[in-house]
Amino acid sequence: MNQTRETEIMAALAEPIRLRIASLINKGELCVCDLTQILSLPQSTVSRHIARLRRAGVVLDRRQGKWIHYRLADHADPFWKGILQLLSGLSGNEPFRSDWKALLNNQSKCPITELSTTGESNGN
Repeated sequence: MNQTRETEIMAALAEPIRLRIASLINKGELCVCDLTQILSLPQSTVSRHIARLRRAGVVLDRRQGKWIHYRLADHADPFWKGILQLLSGLSGNEPFRSDWKALLNNQSKCPITELSTTGESNGN
């Protein structure tokens, strides 16, 4: 099946765990160990969902030593701007609100570089 980029992005975000991951990454760069702690999911589950989001072009990665940090892609089209608005608007609803609180309380051993404490998108 040949899907358009928009269809691929929407399909990736249609799964609740992937939507929660994208909402968290919308706050700033995170690594898998942060996401496993915040979401209380096994590393293999989080990694599988991150891989799907990467294939759809939703997230990008950056290596820093042994850590891989994930961030939202930076597409410059109106469709992507709408996705970012959607993700930003989720933070007031459950389970996204609880995820955001867990993120703020996260005692990560990973070097987080661009976490926004305002609850707004990091500009991606």
